[in-house]
Amino acid sequence: MNKVLELKSKVLSFVQSRGPVIPIKVAKHFGSNTIFISAILSELISGNQLRLTKAKIGSSPLYYAPGQEAKLGDALKDYLKQYPKKAFDLLKDNKVLRDVDCEPAMRAALRDIPDFAVPLKVTIEGNEELFWKWHVLENEDTKILINNILERIYNKEKPKEEVKEEPKEELSEQEQINEKIKQEFEEPEPVEEQEDFKEQEEPKEEPKEEPKEEPKEEPKEQIEEPKEEPKEEPKEEPKEQIEEETTLLQEPQEQKTILTPDKEKPKEKDFEKTIISYLNRKNIIILEKQTIKKNREFNFVVKVPSNVGDLMYFVKAKNKKKVNEGELLLAFTEGQNLKLPTIYVTNAETTKKALDYREKNMKGLLYKKINF
Repeated sequence: MNKVLELKSKVLSFVQSRGPVIPIKVAKHFGSNTIFISAILSELISGNQLRLTKAKIGSSPLYYAPGQEAKLGDALKDYLKQYPKKAFDLLKDNKVLRDVDCEPAMRAALRDIPDFAVPLKVTIEGNEELFWKWHVLENEDTKILINNILERIYNKEKPKEEVKEEPKEELSEQEQINEKIKQEFEEPEPVEEQEDFKEQEEPKEEPKEEPKEEPKEEPKEQIEEPKEEPKEEPKEEPKEQIEEETTLLQEPQEQKTILTPDKEKPKEKDFEKTIISYLNRKNIIILEKQTIKKNREFNFVVKVPSNVGDLMYFVKAKNKKKVNEGELLLAFTEGQNLKLPTIYVTNAETTKKALDYREKNMKGLLYKKINF
């Protein structure tokens, strides 16, 4: 069995029994380098075997196994700042907090302790409200506490509805009084006599109204007809221009949707093929191939032709964005365990610190970057 794989299993069992821990303690226990141990821990996290805290002790986070969440509070509480520590104590005592009920400083502090404060969004009558849950609290207990908080809110709103109903009855009594007052004013009917006089006077004005109404109606009809015609014509012309512009704008959007999947597909599929084609172009013969992670990591044992003769190499191929010194050290030690020099092939960018560390401590490691 590979020594690196043996060390990984030992590190995993150590964290499961002693966690949460920082990388320095793991390195001291195994008498190894902290860079090398940090690289092993990062691989265990990528495989979902370990977890990592966002809070840090100094500059290093804590590594822990699933099921050790209850131990995080004792390990990290003394290293929290003033307001995050207050938010930690407040949430630990109450188990569930409503974000609106908290002070602004506590709201910000709860967002700074994601290892302990779990956000929950609850919809109440179409409105979303944010609650904070203690990270170890079970879901059933969380529902009970949230329902208790919501019942208090609804109990405060019920008396408001009763207060709104009382003034409605008073208004109905006032309306009855107003109706009585209106009836008193409507009883005298001298107004009808005046209307009779107005009706007698109206026939006197009839000859005056007839000649006035005829000339007034004719120009109105003449003016309305020319107004309707120019209004309809200019409205139709800009609609055609707008429709032409929208069609022009829609065409480049369809091209974008066609181009995006074409660019993403080769990045996800062809990493293994690009590595094999790269080795074939260099006339390197592949003797063994091992898939560590599909389309992400591969191990090869190859034969490289030279003037002296064929040379055996261990090849580590990784598809990543960045490579640090710990990952180079892991590949270098895997090659040493096989008693072979190592070639590290990747499409990632390497930090200056990693390159400097390689020149000083890993002189037998060849680093090759490919375009992918």
